[in-house]
Order: sequence, then C-alpha cells, then structure tokens
Amino acid sequence: MGASRHPLRRLSPDHGLVGHYQNADDAMATEDPGVACIRFVLTDDALWVGNSGRPLDEADVRGLCGISASSKLGRSQQRRATICHKGMGFKSVLEITEAPEVYSTTISFRFGPSEALRAVGALVDAGVVAPVTRAPVTRFPWPVDRTPPEWAEMCASGMRTAFRFPLRPSMTAEQRARLADALINLPVTTLVFLKHFHRVEFAVRRGGERLDTAWTVAREHLVEPGGKLLGGFQTGLYRVALSPDRGDPVEFLLAHDGDLAIGEHRGGLDDFSWEGVEYTEVSVAARLKGERPVPLAPDWRRLHVFLPSDEPCPYNLLVSGAFSANLSRQEIRIERDTRNYNRFLLRQAARLVRDRLVPSLLQQGALVGEVLRLLDRGQAAGGPAGRPCTRRFGRRCRASRSYFGRSASQSPRPTASSRRSWAMWISGAISAP
Repeated sequence: MGASRHPLRRLSPDHGLVGHYQNADDAMATEDPGVACIRFVLTDDALWVGNSGRPLDEADVRGLCGISASSKLGRSQQRRATICHKGMGFKSVLEITEAPEVYSTTISFRFGPSEALRAVGALVDAGVVAPVTRAPVTRFPWPVDRTPPEWAEMCASGMRTAFRFPLRPSMTAEQRARLADALINLPVTTLVFLKHFHRVEFAVRRGGERLDTAWTVAREHLVEPGGKLLGGFQTGLYRVALSPDRGDPVEFLLAHDGDLAIGEHRGGLDDFSWEGVEYTEVSVAARLKGERPVPLAPDWRRLHVFLPSDEPCPYNLLVSGAFSANLSRQEIRIERDTRNYNRFLLRQAARLVRDRLVPSLLQQGALVGEVLRLLDRGQAAGGPAGRPCTRRFGRRCRASRSYFGRSASQSPRPTASSRRSWAMWISGAISAP
C-alpha cells in the first residue's frame, strides 16, 4: 500500500470516494462478517463501488438525497458520529461525476443536472423561486431506464448495492491515471478501522490495462476473563490482521470505545450538521510483529477521521475518531475551550492508550522500552491537531529513562508490580492538562 498522501487526495480532497468504505461498512453491521465485501472497479468511463451489505431502504434513500438526513443510528437508536453522519459523503463524489447512479436489489435510481433543473422548473414557472441555472443534483432522484451489465455481474458475485460514477468528461488522462493509482495503492491504514468488512477488492479495467489487488481483514475480539462476546464490533480490544493477496500480512492491536456520550463537549461543532448526534467513538492502534509492538512507517503516522487525514500524529500510534474536521476531512482543529469536542476526543484517545492498549501490550509480553517507543515523538508535532495530541499523550515522556533506571532497550519484561507502576506513570503522563 502507498503513502497516506495518495493521489486521490489531489483529485478528490474530501474523501468522497473513500468515504464509501464507511458508508458500506455501516451497512454490514447486521450481516455475516465472513462474507462482508466491498469491490471497486474502475473502467474507461466510470467507477463502480459495490458492497454485499444489506440492500437500501427508504431511510438510506432519504439519507443519500438530503444533507444531514443520514440514517446512521447506534444500537440504542441514538444518532452517532461517523465519517458520513452528516450525509455529505455521497454528495462529495460530484467532484468526479455529475450524474451518479445507485443500484440495489430493492431500488435503483439516478441523478443528473438537467433532470434536477427540470424538477425545479415547475417551481420557477409557478413563481415560487427565482429563475435558476443550476439545481442541487442529489435532491432529485430519477428512475434508471436500463440495467448495466456491470450491475448484473456484481449481483452475481454477491453484491447487493452498487454506485456507478460516470467520470466527468473534463477529467484529464492524468487525473484518470491518478485515480487508478490511488485505488490500487490505497494506504493500508485505510483498512485498519473498518468494523465489518472481511474482504476489500480493487480492479482497474482501462483499455488493455487490467490490474487487481485485494485484502482480507480478520478481527479477533480479545475478550477479558469473565467477559462475554456479544457479536458485532463493540467497545473493547481487537487484534486486526490485514492480509494482501500478494505480500505479507500486517497486524495491529486496536482498542476501541464506541459508546462515548458527547454531553457538554460540543465546542466547535456545527449545530446544523451535528444536531441530534449524541454519541461518538474513538480508536487507537499499535502495529504488531508477533506479540511485540513496532514503529509505524513514517507515512502512516496520521490522525484518522476513520480514514487517513493530512494531520500528522507525533507518535507511533494510529489514532482514529469521529473528529470534527473541515469539509475535506484533512484538517482537525483543536481549540483551548475545555468543552471543545475535538479536544475531548483526543483526551478519550489518550485514556484508551493508558487504560487498554498499554496494559494489554505489557500483558502480552512487550518490553517496557518497546511500549515507550510508541510515545517517542520522532517528528515535529505540526498541524493544528498535532501539538495538542503531543501535550495529551506524552508530557512526561522525557522522564521515562530515569524513571525505569535503565535504557529502553534494556528494559525487562514487566512483572505484575511493574505493570501497576507503569500504569500509574502513564496515567499521569497522559492525563496531564
């Protein structure tokens, strides 16, 4: 997989296409995880994105057609923050297409600029609105008049919903080549925080070019003694293994909290987009080789809004959450207000590191020094979110060597007593204001 600053950013900076991962992943929540699949197919004239999740229902259609009308609810029917909870993810594909099409085993429809203008025309004729030259394309769905063979092929391979994005005629050959490269070389960290997909497939069919790549995702829920495995992706610890069809697998230990009540921490949130959103989530992950934590590749060290952002993470950890970001989902702003939502989410990420990730790594036999290296700030914090992240995660990291009385490389495997001491130390380091 390539760097997180992949070419898709330069073509579609707001994650519109990659956001379909999260949309489709949500649709898998009630499906058999052993067969959950998403498939991207790029042809000469269109990009197809199909998934094997549940077919579209009325709430899904309304969510696709109306901003902030997303149907995403939690297990208790509370609205939850996700990458596309504001209903913006689908609209952002208009950067590469002007006439998206939607196919599902329950309903199929399409959008188009001329059709949208025609729908508004009746209101203009009635004097309700002033004459317009453009209309919001995705507010006006129209029936499809044919069934493309690609949709029939996807149905035959188990897909139950698919999106077709006819590429804009104005897209240059260079842009189309970039899009193909972005799909084939998507960052591996894009897959880490998906909750349900078992299989992610990419295919490029352009001219005589045929490229294929795919990943299998395995998640093992590490249930604590006396705990009960309830099924589905829930708050807890996971071992995530990403196995390409060609190449070596990559493993992570992931701690997830999906039941965070936002409460009074609504500073920096747009009232319109976040109205009714009561719960949020955050995850942290360390890369593993065997049972031991290892540093991340430098270009993996990014804060994630489920998917990689342009915000650098100063530590050898992946941090992902439903951060409030700018429209491109590349910039995460942290304000000094103690009620600031993003600041609250970073605090919760630090808590997960302290209370779940670090104790689990030590329990599995990691050396103290190996764990400390996860908090080794090997690069400048940078960015509006990097500096607050640094303050939250490692204010006292400089004292680590003197605290343990030996170099990190000589640190022994921790005893139960030293694990308690480490937990107390990291608690202070992470909880520092």
